[in-house]
Order: sequence, then C-alpha cells, then structure tokens
Amino acid sequence: MKLKNILSQTFLLLVISLSVINCAEETILYEEPALLKSEEFTFIPVSPKTGQQVSMVYYGCEYYETSSLTFESKNILVKKHFNGSMKRPCILAHDTISFGILDPGNYLVTLEIIDINPFAPDSLFHTETKTLVVIN
Repeated sequence: MKLKNILSQTFLLLVISLSVINCAEETILYEEPALLKSEEFTFIPVSPKTGQQVSMVYYGCEYYETSSLTFESKNILVKKHFNGSMKRPCILAHDTISFGILDPGNYLVTLEIIDINPFAPDSLFHTETKTLVVIN
C-alpha cells in the first residue's frame, strides 16, 4: 500500500515536471525574435541605434531563397524567390538577413516573395512593407 502511494506520487511529480519543462521551452523559443506568423518578418534589434548591426528575421518556407537585397536611399528591398511548380512541402524556418550598420533615420523595408514558375498567373506571391527606425 505504501509502495503504491509512493509510485503514484512519483508519477504525478514526473508529469508535473515534464509539463513545466515543456512550457518553459516554448516560452524561451519565442522570446527573440518576437513570435512571428508565416510570411512575417521583424528586426533585430527592434529599435536599433546608430552603430549597431541591424538584421531582418523572416519566418516562412525554408525553400524561399533570398535572391537580392537592394538599398536605395532609405528604402530596402528584400527579394526571395521560389518555384511554385516544384510543389515542395513548406517547412517553416527562420532566416536572418543582415543589413549591416545603418545611418539614423526611417527606412521602408519591403519583402517581396516571387514565384519564378513561368506559368504562374502572378509572379508576386507575397509582399509586405514595414518601417525600421534607426535612432541616433
């Protein structure tokens, strides 16, 4: 009877411990960068200062390849491409793209995801623009 009671308590303690560990791991996973939904991006650091390295973190299909990064004045254009005719499964992953050190100011950062399939009715699959503010 006593052994059964000890086993029950041990099992309960094990279940509670595993639940707490699992929850803690999920919290750590999304501390930085912020929780992103598919096809979204954010910046690291979120509020950069002059002299800091700035990066964009994108969350989406890992087979979307970065094809170009263009800086024109205060506009930054990030192009990613994929071939929709390949019908590959979308495995979500984070992709970090470095912008380097930026001068102070407001930057418009545009992400374009382009389908290079020649038979696609519209090659621009997704676009999103966000403002990045670099503080002096």
